[in-house]
Amino acid sequence: MVFSFPFLGGSRVQIGEPTAALVVIIYGIIAQYVLAGLTVATFLAGLMLIGIGLLHFDDLIKFISKTITVGFTLGIAVGIIVGQIKDLFCLNKAKMS
Repeated sequence: MVFSFPFLGGSRVQIGEPTAALVVIIYGIIAQYVLAGLTVATFLAGLMLIGIGLLHFDDLIKFISKTITVGFTLGIAVGIIVGQIKDLFCLNKAKMS
């Protein structure tokens, strides 16, 4: 399914490309602050996007190299893979008391 996304466009409920990298950040907000934190983060992100648009910061995007973008996305991907290895091998984390 993941490999079909670039070719078929996925579905409206599938997360792909740069948006998938932000899921890790959003998950951290939900885990720590529950739904109220997500609401505040969403509102602040919207305000930031409006501000960036009004100040024409979109012109600065051309100065971010592809290497930086690929490195950011790859770093998130490695973090997700490392976090899923325990599930792949059915390992349970021992709890220390």
